[in-house]
Order: sequence, then C-alpha cells, then structure tokens
Amino acid sequence: MDPRFEHIDDVIARFLAGEAGADDLRLLEAWKASDPANAREFAQLERIFSESASLREVLPVNTDKAWGEVHARLGGGKVIPLRPNFFASPALRVAAMVLLVLGLGLLIRFLVAPESGPETILAAADSSITRALPDGSTISLNRGSTLTYASASYAKQRRVKLKGEAFFEVRHDAEHPFIVEAGGLEIRDVGTAFNIQAREDNRLVVITVTEGEVSVSIPKHGDEALRPGQELVYDTEAGSVERRENNDPNIAAYKDKIFIFEDASLGVVIHTLQDVYSVRMYLENERLGDCRITATFNDEPIEEITQIIAETLGLEASRTDSGYVFNGNACY
Repeated sequence: MDPRFEHIDDVIARFLAGEAGADDLRLLEAWKASDPANAREFAQLERIFSESASLREVLPVNTDKAWGEVHARLGGGKVIPLRPNFFASPALRVAAMVLLVLGLGLLIRFLVAPESGPETILAAADSSITRALPDGSTISLNRGSTLTYASASYAKQRRVKLKGEAFFEVRHDAEHPFIVEAGGLEIRDVGTAFNIQAREDNRLVVITVTEGEVSVSIPKHGDEALRPGQELVYDTEAGSVERRENNDPNIAAYKDKIFIFEDASLGVVIHTLQDVYSVRMYLENERLGDCRITATFNDEPIEEITQIIAETLGLEASRTDSGYVFNGNACY
C-alpha cells in the first residue's frame, strides 16, 4: 500500500462524520484516484452510510467493539457470498462499524442485492457535507440542500436532481455526460467544476463555472455555454437570463471553509461568512462596510475569524445573543 494511505480508514471516518479538513479531503481524493476500485468502494460505502442515517441518530455505536463483532460474525455461521477480500478494503471496515447498528441482514441486502430506486443525499440545516457519487465525481452540498439520483441507471445516465446549493467536481466521461436538473434548468457537463444555487425560497438560479465548460438548457432561450469565471443567473418567475463574470475565490467556501479575501470590503466579507457559518454579523456604523481587508482563513472557528478581522482593522468585535457586532472607526 502507498504509505500515504496507511491511515485512510481514519480519514474516511472523519469524512463520514463531517469532520474532515482540507488535508483529509485532498488525501481522500488522491486515494480514490489511485485505483478505480477505491472510488467504487467509497461510493458504495457512502450509499450505505447515507441509508443508515436515521438509525445512527438514535442508536449509539462503539466503533472498536463494532468492528470486532462484525469480524466475529463473519468468521462463523452461515457463509455470505461476498467477493474475495471484500472487507480488506479500509472503506468497508468503516462501513462495517456503522452497519453493526443495522444488523448483518441489512449489510447483505446492500452488498449483495442489486441497487434500485432513487438515492438521496441530504445536508443538515446547519452544516454542509461532501459526498462521492458512484462514478467518483464529488458533490459538496450546502446546508439544507438535497441531491437525488437513480442508482439503478446511474452508470448509463449520470443524471441528478438538486434542490438547494451544491459544488460539483465531475469526473470526465465523454460518453456519459453529467446532467444536473435544478430550478427548471438542465446543466450538462462532461468533466469540470461548477457551483449551482437553486433554492426553493429564491426565484434566482445561479450557475458559476470554475473549471472546464458546461452547457445550460434554458426554457425559451435554448442552450448557453459557460466557461471558467462565467456565471449565469436565471429568474424562474420572469424567465429572464443574465450572464456575468464571477471570479470570486469564495464561491463555494461552504465546502471546506477556506476563504481568500484580497482587498475585500468588510461588507462583502461579512456577507460571505454569514452564509457559510449560518451566523448573523452586524456593523454598528454602516461606514464600516467600506473598510478593506486582505486575509486568508483555513477552517478556523468563526469566533477566531471575527477577532482576527477586528484586530486587523483596529475595531472591536463582541458576541451578543443575536450574533457578532463590529464597532469602532479606525479603518475609515
């Protein structure tokens, strides 16, 4: 085994728990890319883990005991027709820990029975998640968002439905375009990276491309091609379309909480942080919104980010019941 992947099972466990950092995500992507079997097994693990979500919320799991008991169960009793060395995979060792809660019968159902029906990936109301699809493509769902796809036909037709916001990193496959249905639009891609905002409480659907190219099919407008740095805004009520440039490095900061601000106004910084951390931030004086700041943050707690901003601009930041408040006049 590549020594980089010696502890990949720990990385996967952190990923499934929603605690993976930027280094974990990079290592996980490298592991999946190193062998197609890794990507397939990881996608299968995610499917299992997603299906077990409701039970995990109400039943506690001791993972050390879980893995030991799964080993014991597999070592005796009725033989289960799994492929050779199936549980040698670190990804499935983690799956086994989770599946102890579900019982061995459900484990067999998932690993032996054919896939059928729609699969749904759901992000909680207060946090974002990153998941792999069966083809190895990766999606990061912003909080409160859902992605649905037909598992039985996905290998032949990579089509998903999005409600909310998601960042897509699509694995290249020219013979099987990747299609997203969102907000009445159809976004088609063969291998690139892009963000889609299609929230049910917002009449605007926003598609922003960061790598490659996508084609957007728009009712009564035809197809529009988008390249890196380009953005399309579709008004679902008016039926209007607007194209514009958008090279904001924080367009999908919700997926890894990495922020890059270069001579950005405090007003823009606050708007970005509020959206990602689901907190409220206030300016005691509206003029503070014009203060400029250059800073980079890498998954720090919002309390720490707030204090760094205040110290950099010579301001004060305080926590109240309703959120964070900036006050002072040193930066204007």
